[in-house]
Order: sequence, then C-alpha cells, then structure tokens
Amino acid sequence: MGGTFSRLYRVVTLFDKNKIVDNFRNMNKVGFPVRVAERSQKVANFIDKRSSGESILPESFDYEGQKINTAEYLREYWVTGLVVLRGTSDPTKAELLHEEYFRGNTAESKVISWSMGKSMLSCLFGIAIQEGTIRSIQDLVTDYAPELIGTGYDGVILKDVLQMSSGVRFDENYANFFSDIHAFGRSLALGSSINALATKLPKQRPPATYNHYNSMDTQVLGIVLTNAIRKKGFANLTQYLQEKVWSKGGFEDDLYWLLDNEKNQMEIAVGTMNARTRDYARFGWLYLNQGKSPVDGSSIVNSEWVKQSVTPDAPHLMPGKNNISDYEYGYGLQWWVLGKENAPTEVAGDYLAAGVYNQFIYVNPQENIVIARNSAYHAFDTDEIPSENKAIAFFRAIAKANSTKSNAAVDMSNGSTRV
Repeated sequence: MGGTFSRLYRVVTLFDKNKIVDNFRNMNKVGFPVRVAERSQKVANFIDKRSSGESILPESFDYEGQKINTAEYLREYWVTGLVVLRGTSDPTKAELLHEEYFRGNTAESKVISWSMGKSMLSCLFGIAIQEGTIRSIQDLVTDYAPELIGTGYDGVILKDVLQMSSGVRFDENYANFFSDIHAFGRSLALGSSINALATKLPKQRPPATYNHYNSMDTQVLGIVLTNAIRKKGFANLTQYLQEKVWSKGGFEDDLYWLLDNEKNQMEIAVGTMNARTRDYARFGWLYLNQGKSPVDGSSIVNSEWVKQSVTPDAPHLMPGKNNISDYEYGYGLQWWVLGKENAPTEVAGDYLAAGVYNQFIYVNPQENIVIARNSAYHAFDTDEIPSENKAIAFFRAIAKANSTKSNAAVDMSNGSTRV
C-alpha cells in the first residue's frame, strides 16, 4: 500500500514547476511498471551538417505580427531537447541540421512522449491493417473488443475512434483538477485498470459528427490492437512495436512504455512511451519517407496509410475554427493537420504529433524538414495563448529557412550494430 500512495504522490506532483523536468526524463521512477522495446540492430545515423558552427535556427520568428526572439522563446517554454533533420532524395540519408539540449537533459535522456505516442500507435494500427490483423477501419470497435459492448463505444467504427470523433464524452481539460483526464491519472496511480476506465465513459453525441479530443479513444485503439495481435501470437503492444517498428526503423536506443499496474500490465496507450529526442526525430523521418525505414528503405508502414493519416476527409476534421470541432487544427488518424498561414481552412501539407506540455514531432514534406522537440512547459495549463500556435510558427520558420540551405557535409554514418 505504501508503494501505491508513493505513486499517487508522484502523479499528483508530476507537473510541479520544481519537479517537472526531472520527472519527464525519469518516468520509469514514478512507480508504474514498464515494458521495453529493444532498439534496431543497425542505427540510421545522420549526415552531420553542423560542422560550420553556423546556427540554422533563426534569431527570431514572426508570430501574430510580433518578432519572437528564439533564445528567449526556448527558455520561456522550457524546451529540453531540439533536433532538426532535413531529408534527402535517399530515404536512408537525412542531414542533422541542429541538435541541442537544455535544463539538464542530454542526447541520452529518454523523455516521455505524452500524446505524441498516439501518432506512434496509429503507425502500429496501419501495420495491422496492411497485414490483415485488423480487416478494416470500417469495422466496429466491438468486433475486436467485445468487452466494450454496452459502453459508449458500442456501435462506433474504428475510423471514428482513430479520428477523435467517437462521440464519447471525456473532459481533457488539464487546467481543471477535477476533469476526466486528471481523475483518470489519479485512478491509475491508485492501481486501476486503464481498460476498465474506458468502459465507464458515456456517449455524448453521434459519432463522425464532431472532432472532440479524447485520450481514451486512443486507449480503446490499444485494446482493439492488443486483442487482434494476440491472435497472431504477440503478447502485448510493446512486443508488437518492437518487432514491427522499433527493431526496423534505425532507432538508436530502446524505448520503454508505462503499464497501468502489475496485475493487468496493459500499456497506457494514451501516450506514455519514453525515448530519446533523436529517436522521436527518426520516427518523423519514417513518416517523411512515406513509411520507408530510415535504415534501409524497406517499407515499415505503407504510404497509403501515411497519406490517409494526415488527410482530413470530413468537414469536422478540417483545419480552421468552426462549430463542429474543439480545435483550429485539422485531424487525420491520430495526427494533427495544419492549415495554411494565409488560408487557415485549407490543408497546408505539414503536420505533427503533439503531446501535452509541448512535445512535438513536426513533419514538413514540402520543405523536407523534420523537427523533434521535447519540453517541460510548466505553465501549459494556464497559458492564455495556446503554446502550440507559437510552436508551429517556430517550426515553420525553421523549415522555411532551411529548405534549400546547404553546408559542407560530414558523414557520420558508420553502420553501427548492436553488440
């Protein structure tokens, strides 16, 4: 019981200003069990373009008519890791334009994904579709998860859950201590089954009519995928991630995934993967490659799934402010889709995985840029200006400044293998 209350204390104080940075890079010490996905045998290394010593970050960037000083911005928003890659015509070669760590983090720090993990789970879902483990995203949730019959997810198809349009009620307000997301965290800290929590959510509106961000939608996808892959001989989501992605994508270090408790040992699929910032960048590189592995160019997830994942296909999923979505960003299959700067209701082409407290994997296919950023922005709950908006402006400024930038390359590729 002492361990349970210790974990509850760690969870309740997880985002305290004087603890948040250390907590985010040490989530394996919070008290939840973890499961490990081992890294690739061969690492996808970068072509180092930093040898000139010239910073590729703009000194400032524009945001809503103001000049924002980059150095001050990085300090103010408690950035802990920043990696910028530029793709090339060869899917196995990407240029490392910038890498920097702050507030005690290093290149070896494994930091929590938060909801970036939703986009990573979407990749696993796409692999299951292409291999026939899941027949179609038009199937019902309960075709794979009969334990959800009679719940808010009964009668909902997988596509609507993937698109955060399930119609199930869930309050994701991090600023409200009594919201569903906070109650969910405290319940987990006390040892509850995360899957059991998903069964208690009621319907709020018809599915496929409104884009309402609901972390438990992603947990339901985790339930569906777990049930499906077990019929193919996989024990759990982490094993599936290791075999299908993490061992094939050129990742340089193991990833660990938090589980709900020792009894159930279910992955907290809503966003509790932990990896190096460099490896989050490699995941963005995989998507920049349209699903091809950065290490050898082989297909990990097919290009059609990648395209579908970042293409809104209904009015409530389109970018721009409207009355059928909670957000001004568009949405695909667990990926955020951005609108054009001068035409916010039109899809721009760049997209991102985003996690609470400012975790990002930004992919810009037009400029061939990938940016991975980890932060521990303690004021996230109370910031009047959405910090994501400013981050997107920052990323776009980097992408624009470096789409054709060319410095002398120093090849860091060494074909290193695991020993």
